[in-house]
Amino acid sequence: MAPDRTLDFLRYNQWANRQLLKACAKCSPEQWVHPLPGSFPTLRDLWLHIHDAQYLWFQRIQGRSFSAFPSHSMSETERARAPEHVLDSGQAFLDHFAHADSDFWDTTVVYTNTKGVPFTQTTGEIVQHVCNHSTYHRGQVVQGLRTFFPGDKVPATDYIWYCRKKANNSGT
Repeated sequence: MAPDRTLDFLRYNQWANRQLLKACAKCSPEQWVHPLPGSFPTLRDLWLHIHDAQYLWFQRIQGRSFSAFPSHSMSETERARAPEHVLDSGQAFLDHFAHADSDFWDTTVVYTNTKGVPFTQTTGEIVQHVCNHSTYHRGQVVQGLRTFFPGDKVPATDYIWYCRKKANNSGT
C-alpha cells in the first residue's frame, strides 16, 4: 500500500474514533460501565481495548514488546480516562508516521505478542491491522450506543464518509 494511502488510514482512524467518542460523551457513568453483549463487557472496556492495540502496536514498531495489555494495570481513575487514552495513542501513531520515509512502510518489524510468540510483519501491514481492528470494535461501540439510545442517530464512521468529508473540507 502506498505510504500516502496508509497514512490516510491513520487519519481516518483518528477521525472515526473522535466521531464515536463524541457520541459516547452523552453516556452516563453507569452506561459507560454497564454490561453489554460482545467480546468486551462495557463501552469503557471496548475503548480501552482499542487504546491497548494502538499503544502496543506502536511500541512494537519501535522495538518494544509487552506481556500484558496496558489497561490491565491501570487504576480505576486511569481506566475512566479511556477516551483520552484512545485519542492520545492514535495521535502518537499518526504523528510518528506522518514524518516517515517511504521505505519505512516496508520495514520489517520483529516482535512478540502478549503470549511471548514471535512474529514478523511490515509497518504497513501493522498500520492496516490497527485501523481495521479499531473499525471492528467501533462497530461494537455503535451497538452499545444503540442499546442505550434506541432511535438516536449514531455518527457514520465508514471510511467513505471520511473521504467525502475530507473532499468537502469539513469535519476532518
